[in-house]
Amino acid sequence: GTTGRGNDMQIGTYVEKLFLTELSGNVIDLCPVGALTNKPYSFVARPWEIRKVDSIDVLDAVGSNIVVSTRTNEVLRILPRENEDVNEEWLADKSRFACDGLKRQRLVAPMVRMPNGELQAVEWEGALIAVAKALQKANGQIAGVAGQLADVEAMVALKDLVNRLSAEHLATEQDFIKGSGIDVRS
Repeated sequence: GTTGRGNDMQIGTYVEKLFLTELSGNVIDLCPVGALTNKPYSFVARPWEIRKVDSIDVLDAVGSNIVVSTRTNEVLRILPRENEDVNEEWLADKSRFACDGLKRQRLVAPMVRMPNGELQAVEWEGALIAVAKALQKANGQIAGVAGQLADVEAMVALKDLVNRLSAEHLATEQDFIKGSGIDVRS
């Protein structure tokens, strides 16, 4: 069911819990009358104004089939594309709403945490100085963490940096196949 009206409407279970799941955005596609809309996309463009491009989602390991809706080289929304062998007609919220971060809700300047705990926007030079000071204080007690989308060159550069700072710890979000000949040392 729902609570609230208009912009304040939230879908819930009537048991004091909101509808929280990694697939909750699919409710938009399931609504038979179009009353539930994608808030960042609502009333931004008409269907005849957008160009639809079939693509593959790179934000999950499934490789979900998607349709990217664009207008004048701007990504407006991402929808699932039906493929019974991969994702059927479902799409994770992370992928569905990722385009919101391409233009809105984006950091536009480096930020440094001040002594009072507040984040403050600074110039790049100030941010790099703050990072250098923090790394000097770390005294080898650091770790490098590589995300799933990091390429090999970036991982090697990260490993070299970690080693130069007298540390050996490197973590990845990707599980590597265990076998002979696999080595991520640089």
